Amino acid sequence: MAAAFVVHLRVKNPLLKTLPCLTLLLLSAVIAWINYRLLTG
Repeated sequence: MAAAFVVHLRVKNPLLKTLPCLTLLLLSAVIAWINYRLLTG
């Protein structure tokens, strides 16, 4: 998702087209953080 977000920025897409990618990126980051806390806690 991070690579997709970078590509959206590189091709200068408007914010409306970048928003779904950014939402999924944040969701993935939250899930990864929760999993990391569960595994190390």
